[in-house]
Amino acid sequence: MALSRLREGKYKELLVLSRLIAVGLDVYPSAVDDQGIDCVLRVAIGGEVRYWDIQIKGYRGYARVVGVDRKAVERKPEDYLLLLAFLHQNRADEVFFLTKRQVLALKDDAFGRGKDGGWGDIAFNRPQRERFSSQTIDSLPAFLDAQAGATAR
Repeated sequence: MALSRLREGKYKELLVLSRLIAVGLDVYPSAVDDQGIDCVLRVAIGGEVRYWDIQIKGYRGYARVVGVDRKAVERKPEDYLLLLAFLHQNRADEVFFLTKRQVLALKDDAFGRGKDGGWGDIAFNRPQRERFSSQTIDSLPAFLDAQAGATAR
């Protein structure tokens, strides 16, 4: 039986949430997703705690990334990350993370400064995957630790 679009989206989101837990992060899923926040990550370093708003977009194979609205991203705090999950049948899944500034820069690169694309598109093809190859879900805990440590200093 084929999954409906909503069920497939939730399935992909839950897969990514389970991966976040597996890499050792404190994950707090949202009960309602009306803010474009699928979960919050809690990062504690020493006595400091920092929270990150996470938006997850999942895809089977490679496709145009849609549904990332420029104005919504611009309103996000600096502690926002977009996770792009490319789920494959015949090889390992890929999950990349992008900061708010990186998302906006990708939009500028693809559509011109300040533009959004037709459906809130982001170009994330081979050149972008290579550019962000070090920003995978496996490297996310170290990135968050470094960010939390920088804030605590």
